[in-house]
Amino acid sequence: MINGIPYPKMDAYAIVALTFFIISIILVIFPIAIPIPRTRLRLILDTATAPLVCVIILALAQCIPFSVFRDGIVGAGGIKPYNIMILFFSLAYMAISLDLTGLLQAAAFWIANHGGRRGIRLYTSFYLFSTVLSILLGNDPVVLSGTAFLVYYTAVAKMDPYPWLFAEFASCNIGSMVLFLGNITNLVLCEGFQMEYLMYTAYTTLPFLGCAVAAYTALLVQFRKQIPQQVTAPQLDARSVLLDPVSALVGSGLLLSCLIVIIGASFGGVDVWVIALPFTIGKFLFDIIWEGWIKRRPSSAAFELELRERASVRHSTEAEAVVIRRFSQKWFTTHFRWLIRTKEVLKKRFPTAYTSLKRLPIGLLPFALSQFVLVEALAYHKWIDIFAGWMAHLTTSLPATVFSVGLLSVVLCNFAGTNILATVLLTKILRQIPLDDINLRGSSIALAVGSNIGAVSFTFSASLAGLLWRNILWQKGLRVRAVEFFKLNLFPILLTSAVGFSIVYAEMIVCSHIRCETISSNQTAV
Repeated sequence: MINGIPYPKMDAYAIVALTFFIISIILVIFPIAIPIPRTRLRLILDTATAPLVCVIILALAQCIPFSVFRDGIVGAGGIKPYNIMILFFSLAYMAISLDLTGLLQAAAFWIANHGGRRGIRLYTSFYLFSTVLSILLGNDPVVLSGTAFLVYYTAVAKMDPYPWLFAEFASCNIGSMVLFLGNITNLVLCEGFQMEYLMYTAYTTLPFLGCAVAAYTALLVQFRKQIPQQVTAPQLDARSVLLDPVSALVGSGLLLSCLIVIIGASFGGVDVWVIALPFTIGKFLFDIIWEGWIKRRPSSAAFELELRERASVRHSTEAEAVVIRRFSQKWFTTHFRWLIRTKEVLKKRFPTAYTSLKRLPIGLLPFALSQFVLVEALAYHKWIDIFAGWMAHLTTSLPATVFSVGLLSVVLCNFAGTNILATVLLTKILRQIPLDDINLRGSSIALAVGSNIGAVSFTFSASLAGLLWRNILWQKGLRVRAVEFFKLNLFPILLTSAVGFSIVYAEMIVCSHIRCETISSNQTAV
């Protein structure tokens, strides 16, 4: 029974939909490569491809109608995936282009120089630095810049990199819970529970502070023997890595202005992508104009060289016109070379815009939208209603609601195919349960805390930031094994969860008392 209503009957299509939902989760956690017969190619089913392939199979098997695809993109139940994705990519471009100016690296060099030579003091400085940056920019840009820097810095200082890298990873994911832009999961929660951005931050600030202190304490206890008393590292020239001060200033101003306008517009019910996209287009045009013409001001000789290269391609194409008609391979080769040459010209003339677009996690788009569609498929076949019936048994009181939702979110981040899917799924389920205002708010904030700190736990695939962090370390020749990741995150996640969810519970108790006093005073006044 669900709220007195019998469970819906399950047919074969519903079973198939749930089966492929589970398969997509398994493939995200444990990717596989399937050889394609008679070729040397392999079909890789992983985070980027598995959810999309499962959605395609469900569509071909006619397990989901077109309406499910529409709801998975346009949105249903208050969640608008297109709004979330446009906002995410808009902010991602501005954050990446800001990083390319060298501003984040320069700040890291400054911290390294002024953090002192005592190991604990420098460790604390880096932890605070990455925490603050992740609050302002989100976790992904900080993981991109900070991880590579710490690998280099610890190698030069001849220190064990693990204490520093795990502290950076924890602080990035904890800091990302404060603002709505820190993580896609925050955007899902704000939309799913119709929560204003300032209200979201008001509720997550205290849990963030508690989690940050708890994680730092756990890391310090765990790595106390690996952090040296004195750090011997050369002075680093912070100015040398600040490549473009003007672009850094403009980029910071645009990003800050965008956030302020978005927060203000959220009170009017305006879709945030309408605000974010124009700011991003403005930053993109600035990058093009600033580097392509104003900053670079290429000489006439450079223009002549570029025109000669184009003319060479055109003349060679005209000379081979007859051959091209007879041999299509020659046509393909010529135009492929032209594309490569054009790409190199764009890369040299517009390096920030080109590299920022290249670094955008485009693979996240089909992945995230496919996960939205998979959750909508479960809703279409009434699985969400069934899960809500089960979940209702865990939300019978305020402490049960906060701690069960919080702990379940941490677990599902690791075993439900990243924190994005876990958040979307739990948001849909919680909205089906008849909770009062305090319990509904407590569950949403507990989910906000759990979906961010859940990345600092058992599997790399608990978050896209975890996969990014692992890949950067692999590229730098540092292979962190899954078992090490689990062991070194176990104590921090346990302590962080206990502190974070306890603070959420305390907040809800205070809110409940304030609400009761308000109602009582209103009744007295009447």
